[in-house]
Amino acid sequence: MDPILRLKNITIKFGALTANDNVCLDINKGETHAILGENGAGKSTLMNILYGVLKPDSGQIILDGQEVNIHRPRDARALGVGMVHQHFMLVPALTVVENIILATCQTPLINMKKTSQRIRELSTKFGLEVDPAAVVKDLSVGQQQRVEIIKALYDSCKILILDEPTAVLTPQEAKELFKIIRQLNAAGTSVAFISHKMNEIMEIADRITVLRGGKSVWSARKADTNEKELARHMVGRDIVFTSSENGAIRDKKILEVKNLCVSTAYKKNAVKDLSFSVCNNEIYGIAGVDGNGQSEMVKALLSIIPKDSGQVIFCGKDITHDSTKEIFSKTIGHIPEDRLNMGVISRFFIFENTSFYNYRTDEFSSRNSIDWKKEHSYSDKLIQKFNVKASGGKAVFSTLSGGNQQKLVVARELDKKPRFLIAAHPTRGVDIGATESIRKHLIQQRDQGCAIILISTELEEIMSLSDRIGVMYEGKMIAETTPKEASIEQIGLWMAGKES
Repeated sequence: MDPILRLKNITIKFGALTANDNVCLDINKGETHAILGENGAGKSTLMNILYGVLKPDSGQIILDGQEVNIHRPRDARALGVGMVHQHFMLVPALTVVENIILATCQTPLINMKKTSQRIRELSTKFGLEVDPAAVVKDLSVGQQQRVEIIKALYDSCKILILDEPTAVLTPQEAKELFKIIRQLNAAGTSVAFISHKMNEIMEIADRITVLRGGKSVWSARKADTNEKELARHMVGRDIVFTSSENGAIRDKKILEVKNLCVSTAYKKNAVKDLSFSVCNNEIYGIAGVDGNGQSEMVKALLSIIPKDSGQVIFCGKDITHDSTKEIFSKTIGHIPEDRLNMGVISRFFIFENTSFYNYRTDEFSSRNSIDWKKEHSYSDKLIQKFNVKASGGKAVFSTLSGGNQQKLVVARELDKKPRFLIAAHPTRGVDIGATESIRKHLIQQRDQGCAIILISTELEEIMSLSDRIGVMYEGKMIAETTPKEASIEQIGLWMAGKES
């Protein structure tokens, strides 16, 4: 059986950088073909070429046995190629049906009723369960992703590209997505699944192609490989995660949270009577499904949003009513869960984003004038120390891959040498090589005396890095344990609000 899609010798350059170098890939009808690689390996670039967002310098796209030219996304959709981007292309203030019409309708004659009926038919057929009348901003991230999939299917999509589809999903939402993918395959739709998560690849893929350094270096059936081999092909070496255990004495409470209560405009009692502490030389892991108060807790600790009541004590001093500026002037670091909206200014240069904390210090400024030469040197030092793939500090931050963006944020926060660090989903959306690096740096920071709050929905990460674990459910800390005392299954039950 001939493949439904063949990409032959695809090459594209951005200045001196060759993003795709003679990449070859074929996809069969009704299969899920995983495209695996580190951040910056060229996965998204390749799929953006297929979808018409980018134009290759050379190479061929052969669809159903015929060479095609795809100049823009509209051409791709007309040929039956759809794409769900990592960052959704939806208008939050519009309803589901309005978003579908906006993306697919090419005539001024709009039949809202007919479009809604078609959405319901697709929802039923593929288990997407989306209300056409719902406003997008009121939907969960998983539901918004379903809207994006419906957008693609509405155009009779034969090949669906999913770019890092689980990066923003909870484990439960990811499982639901996999069910949908299997139903799509059964109906004859092919799926190109871009990822760097080996466990997901091994669960959902039929075949796998690995990209490294912009080249297609290896391809195989899932049945003929394993996670260790995939990791070796992806990064060019064996991956070894550092053990978190150490014998350090934890004799000082660096952070104490007492009876914290937080409400927001969208959720009353988002955090309810929350109490816990974190000591020196300790990683305190907070497990929980997204949406159970973790985000509100972090923002309240940093005074980004107000507290209803409670107390926050840092190194013996009450900082409950300190401003955000006062908090960040202390030895406190923050790796935010949403780096683009909370951690950086993506249109700024790298050196500007690494200068947020130090540009006022005597080392980098004098007489109210910033020493930009020192700032550039500092930025380049972080790039080298944390192995960030970037041309230098003068590169625009948004040109970095997601994993390299995250490594740079981590580098900036850890270089402050904080006494206390909040690491919210520090490895979300990054490849296994970057994950290994970030985890090692967190452990090193802990071993140097730092108290760390680690927030993650990845139970494997919580179990492997934490010294103690708290489980949040509906704004409360419903259990506290250690990796030796509780199993992943038990913690999973607590995350669902069950006692046992």
